[in-house]
Amino acid sequence: MRSLSRSQLLLIIGTLLLTSLIYFAPREGTDSAKANTLQAKTMGFNFDELVIKAKQQLTSEAQNSILNFETIGEKKPSRLIEVEDSIATIFDRANIPVAAAIYWEKIAMKESTEKHWLNAAYRYFDGFKSATDSIGMPAMVDKAIFCYSKVLELNPKNLDAKTDLGVCYAEGTNNPMKGIGLLREVVSINPRHETAQMNLGFLAVKSGQLDKAIARFDTVLMINPKNIEIYSYIGDVYLKKGDKEHAISNFIKYKSFLTDTIRINQVNAYIKQIKDSKEQIN
Repeated sequence: MRSLSRSQLLLIIGTLLLTSLIYFAPREGTDSAKANTLQAKTMGFNFDELVIKAKQQLTSEAQNSILNFETIGEKKPSRLIEVEDSIATIFDRANIPVAAAIYWEKIAMKESTEKHWLNAAYRYFDGFKSATDSIGMPAMVDKAIFCYSKVLELNPKNLDAKTDLGVCYAEGTNNPMKGIGLLREVVSINPRHETAQMNLGFLAVKSGQLDKAIARFDTVLMINPKNIEIYSYIGDVYLKKGDKEHAISNFIKYKSFLTDTIRINQVNAYIKQIKDSKEQIN
């Protein structure tokens, strides 16, 4: 088996890290959805065009369904929320989160509830994670921040929303300290908030505070011993520290929980590569 590079391992076991770093974000939310949309457009991103392109990705059956719903909405404005809900659901089923988010935001602007704003925020966040261009990404971040901020206006005790908002600021804006502050607020209120603790660990790695990262990941394991991916994160941090013994022991722990033969072989190959490099140094 060909030896795996460090970057290849991170692609294998670090997919989990990327998934967990589910916490990227926009800048300070604007006072209204209209202002937020204008801000996104000034950055060269047009959400109306996104919806048009999203519709083109749908099956002809789904396109016809949307056309029928839009006709109903035009003829019966009293059913507009119902229509937008149905269209959002179609985009959800097609796995086009941002298009769905646009319709959930329209609903939230008409009927401002925590649930509606969360529906929009989650999907803008998913759009942010999958964005591959420098224009779309900040636009999604702005929208996600705006919607999460609306959620917290309605329910300041929603720690999951505050966590996501914190990651948005920390990972997607030029004000990362605000995001870190929000995450620290969450763990000060609930030290057992797994996602907030985990993201503080990721951010500690990013800033080179490796011992703090290990402490955060150890806390996550205490909160949820079944979160086996944490062992791979800890192993990688020890590798960054140059402590190959502890890195190997954590990768072995991680491997012990795996059942997929391909993944086990990949981790075995990486452990062997670490051991070989250790012997070469010695």
